[in-house]
Amino acid sequence: MMSRHASTPHRPLRLLAALVCALGACLPLSAQRQEVAAPKWAAKAQRSIVSVLAYDADMQLLRSGTGVYVSAAGEVVADYELLRQAHSAKVVDMDGRQWEVECVMGADYNYNLVKLRTNNRKALPAELSSFEGLEGGQVYALPFSKVKLAVCPATTIEKSDAVEERYFYFTLATQWDDKATGTILFDAQGKALGLVQSPIGGKSYAMDLRYGRDLSITAIPSKSTSLALQAINIRTALPPTQEEALVYLYFQSRSASNEDYLAQLNEYIATWPQSPEGYLRRTTILLDLLRFDEADADLRMYLKLAEDKMTANANAAQTIYTKLVYQPEAAYPKWTFDLALAHVRQAVSLAEERLAQAADSLKQRAGLLALEYRLQEAQVLMAMGGEEEALSIYRQVNEGPWATASTFYAASLAHEAAGDSLPVVIALLDSAINRLPTPLTADGAAYVLRRGKLLGDAGQYRQAVMDYNTFAEAQRGQLNATFHYDRAVLEQNARMYQQAIDDLDQAIKLQPRVALYRVEKSGLMLRVGELDGCIQAATEALAIDANLADAYRIRGYARLQQDDKAQARSDLAQAVSLGDETAKALLDTYFPPEQ
Repeated sequence: MMSRHASTPHRPLRLLAALVCALGACLPLSAQRQEVAAPKWAAKAQRSIVSVLAYDADMQLLRSGTGVYVSAAGEVVADYELLRQAHSAKVVDMDGRQWEVECVMGADYNYNLVKLRTNNRKALPAELSSFEGLEGGQVYALPFSKVKLAVCPATTIEKSDAVEERYFYFTLATQWDDKATGTILFDAQGKALGLVQSPIGGKSYAMDLRYGRDLSITAIPSKSTSLALQAINIRTALPPTQEEALVYLYFQSRSASNEDYLAQLNEYIATWPQSPEGYLRRTTILLDLLRFDEADADLRMYLKLAEDKMTANANAAQTIYTKLVYQPEAAYPKWTFDLALAHVRQAVSLAEERLAQAADSLKQRAGLLALEYRLQEAQVLMAMGGEEEALSIYRQVNEGPWATASTFYAASLAHEAAGDSLPVVIALLDSAINRLPTPLTADGAAYVLRRGKLLGDAGQYRQAVMDYNTFAEAQRGQLNATFHYDRAVLEQNARMYQQAIDDLDQAIKLQPRVALYRVEKSGLMLRVGELDGCIQAATEALAIDANLADAYRIRGYARLQQDDKAQARSDLAQAVSLGDETAKALLDTYFPPEQ
């Protein structure tokens, strides 16, 4: 008698196996493999069953097993273990026809199922059971075969546990051997029930095929799905909804190879051909692949389909600008800065038109959009040599009602790029920083750090150190060795020697194998008269890199101060052999050649 335990906690196959092993279970076989005459419907059911062949990166066969078509579109459910570490796969049907696996449509590590899509668009799927009238009925396991089956394993269902309140995990009354693993379980009417799992502890089990049929990719997959997909090297399908597919593509753009990402974009566009976003994203990857004419065609299609022409023109301008600035080789004559400028000016025009027509409650948002595109226009002008016109835009923006910290910061960068004096650039940074909220955000802290560097370049060392200190406070101590070294240099110039020593010690602690920090410390210790500390730091630097002329020279001079002339002479001579002219002058001064 079959029981349905809707409230029974289900133990997935892997967890159940672990539990049996942990208990030291050694259960007797309830029965041996029992075979009966194949039912009349078996010949028809066989046509839905396929052989799944999985290959490694060298196209060597990894393993083979059984799967079943669950849709006419060529979707196959199979044992997940078949695809582990596979780089490609194909299925073979009863007639010997081979079909390539295009992608993985879903996978579950716990329930050991995987769903694949093949390039067979006229498959003969199995009819899945509705689970009515199964109590006490016989069930049959059909393997893949190219000939009509005469016999097949048969048993009854001992128990079915509910999975996610919609599916079932079956315990079979008979333990079948491993030969039955992966075969397809059918009810007495010839409807597919489940995929037979490996036997555990004297029992055989099967997982509901509907669970496999309903597997899909989500934008943010579950842990079980992630574990399963990470072990399969075949391209993953897109989620079934457009919204989730776009989110999924965003994450894939950061991790997938160009080839896989392009295949996913092609699938997205084939599925949703009227979605402009797909064409814009594909433009970027086509640029990376130097397929410029195709990228241009996609950008044009994006502009044609996009309903928001203002944003579309701004995106087109940014795409062209990015290619010209960051990917100048190979050249693509159709894309020029003039073309980028034309698109961004169209965006500016539409934004200003929207601002003029916006209700009072929407003025702020519309004004910020207009501001964003004006700054983008200035950026393009700077790149094409139109500095004066670009700087004029920055002045207009910063004298208007929409000026912000970021607009003054952008202006400071533009003036610096145009070759203006440090006081002008720093004054614009002052205006930016004066508009920052407190506590400082990450962007605001970056503004302060940049001003500190410029103040250092201008010789205003103490003010520069103050900005570095402000940045450090905003970072709450999360600072790298480079920061400590840079601040130490400023502190030395500001005659803040103890602070500089502390920063160098921190840099050394964070990156103990960087000899530069120890050389810098040895020079500073020499400067403040700490000769023992100087010699120690130089010696530590030379233990990391024995070819540091600076370290030999500094240590040699410190030893001169200690009247250790023999060691001093040796150090200075070693520095000279490494090409240090200052050491040569010291050597000639303190150890003149005999006349």
